[in-house]
Order: sequence, then C-alpha cells, then structure tokens
Amino acid sequence: MAELLGGAAFDLLMKAVSDVALTVASFRSELNHLKGTLTSIKPFVEDIEKLNGVLDYRQEGAETLNNRFEQGEKLVRECLKIKRWNPIQKYLYAKKLKEFESSLLWYFQINVQAELARDGKNISVGVNFLQEKMDKVISIQNNASGFSGWCGVPEVPDFVVGLDVLLQEMKAMLLKDEVPIVVLSAPDGYGKTTLAKLLCNDDEIRDSFKIS
Repeated sequence: MAELLGGAAFDLLMKAVSDVALTVASFRSELNHLKGTLTSIKPFVEDIEKLNGVLDYRQEGAETLNNRFEQGEKLVRECLKIKRWNPIQKYLYAKKLKEFESSLLWYFQINVQAELARDGKNISVGVNFLQEKMDKVISIQNNASGFSGWCGVPEVPDFVVGLDVLLQEMKAMLLKDEVPIVVLSAPDGYGKTTLAKLLCNDDEIRDSFKIS
C-alpha cells in the first residue's frame, strides 16, 4: 500500500469503523466506543497536518502514526469475517479492538502532544529568524539607497497612513489557531515592509509567537 499522509490514513480508519459498526452488530459497542475516541483525537491529527505543511520536514513519528492507523483499519475490517456463532473469535477481536483503542489513545496523550509542543516552539523560532532576516534586508536596501555604513534596524514609523484596517485583518488571521503562518504579498511600494514591521512589533503578535 502506498504511504498515506496521517490525515488520509485517519480518514480511512474512521470510515472503516463507521461502515463495520453498521454492518456487524456483534462489535457495534466496541466500534462505537472507538469512534468516539477517534473523534476526540481528530483535532490533533489536523494540527499535525497543518504543521507538516508549515515546517520543512515531516514530524518524527509520522510513519509510526500512519502505520497505527493502517493497522487499525485492517483490524476493524477483519471483524467483518467473524461469524456470530464463533464466540471465541468474537471475544478475541473485541479484546483486540479495545487494546488498539487504548494504545492509540496513549500514543496521542504522550508522543503526539510532545511533538506538537516541540513544533510549536520551532514555528516561534522561525518567526524570530524571519524577522532578523527581514531587518538585514531592509538595512542592505537602505545602504544601497545612499546611506553610509551599516544601518540599525529601522523603527516603525511614528505616523503610518492607510494600514490600520490591513493590520487588524492580518492580526486576526495570525492569531487564529488554525492559521500558523500568513504570506504577505503585494507589488513594490504598497507597504509590505511597513506592515510586516507593524506586525512584528505588535504586542499581541509578539506575545503569541514569543518574539523577543
């Protein structure tokens, strides 16, 4: 089977649980309980997908997580083959379903939350790095414009016209939980640098992204 991203493998597992729960009454209780657990961890899976899209590397343990989802889907679909008149097999597979649910819940409580916390710090570090890089670019541009020597980091202008609405919109986007990064794009002379400086010096943004 081709390797799936965590979200895709998770969706296949959730679909298998829903389908088999409707088809096989003898495992309905265990599968409905598993479905509830999957619903509770879905936000974490979505966070992992978003972080993977922002960071330049896949999270460590992503392959392990995919394997867990794929193994879970396989286990759930095997329940379709268990006959009602085979109580031993029913007992064994009911136990396997409970063990899978427990191991998955434990993995998310320990490993995944630790990785999300780590990658959240990496995003904060990335914001600081981008700010430093932007400051250097601005200084180089100032030098090329006729300033002598290495200029200090330019402060936010005391009087800025026409950016209040854009600033508030950008802040609202950045402070949303589901938007860890926003791309600022516009033609030259439209105030991208000034708006970026305003954002980087905004108290709410600095506190949220731990900008020193």
